[in-house]
Parts: sequence; structure tokens; C-alpha cells
Amino acid sequence: MEQPPRLPMIKVDFKEPEEFSWTEVLPRFIENVFQEPSTKFIAEIDELDAMRKKMSAATGTLKGRNSIYQYYSQLNLLELRIPPGKTITGANYVWNDSMSKEKESNTSLEFEKSCVLYNLATSILLYCNSLLTDPKDSGSNETPTHNAENIKLAFSGYQVA
Repeated sequence: MEQPPRLPMIKVDFKEPEEFSWTEVLPRFIENVFQEPSTKFIAEIDELDAMRKKMSAATGTLKGRNSIYQYYSQLNLLELRIPPGKTITGANYVWNDSMSKEKESNTSLEFEKSCVLYNLATSILLYCNSLLTDPKDSGSNETPTHNAENIKLAFSGYQVA
């Protein structure tokens, strides 16, 4: 059977986050806003910090998508616990833009969430592109993976991204 013509795909890169540690910022925020000892939350803060590091190294695979989504979900839950009119003092999120290659920084949690959401869409896009990649293009001797199921999965993924 003849392969369908291939459409050119847009190459989108991940935004790259600069080093940031929740363990330096979140304990002070908890103590200042909630007047509780932050030592009760050390394990959770360390886990959030580990999620960010894992998200920073994510690729265009299902595993990478899952790590980005997990971190994004935790940011949503964190946002629910921030009282109206308050911000996390000392938090400065710095990301390298994938299009302009310039550093962008902001102190807003919404900025962090939007950059993570961008990377989530990029991860889904790269995964979908991999479903439609002809192995001959990468120098492999495998047979092409263009089958109806991969095409359906890729295009539904494009809609999600």
C-alpha cells in the first residue's frame, strides 16, 4: 500500500527554565502567611522541587508529558492555597523563550503555570510528530509506522496540544 503524502511539521522547542528552588521560597511563605512552622511541610516542598527538576528535563514522550502534567497539577493546587492579594515572596521564575531565545522572568505563579502549560503542549506535539515519523528519515531500517491508529492518535493529540 502506498504511503500518504507527508505534511511538513512545525518544529517547536521547549521553553527552558532557569534554576529555581521551592525549598528556598515556600518555607518562608508558609511561615509568613499561615503562621505555621514550615518544618511540617518539608517533605511536600522537597517533592514539589523534585517535580520541577523532573519537568525541566522532560522530552517529547509520554513519560515527559506525564511529568510536566504532574507538576502543572501541583501548581494548580498550590495556587488554590494562596490567599487573594498575596504572592509568594522571593519567587522569581526565569524561563528562556524558545522562539526569541531571550530570558523572561516574572514573580507571578501564573507566569510559571503558563510556561509549564506551553511545555506540556510542546511535549504532546513532539510525541504526535514522532508517531508520524518515517524511520527511514532517521537512518533506521525499520518499517514505516504510518498506520491508521497512529494517524488517528497523532491528530487527536494535535487537537489537544
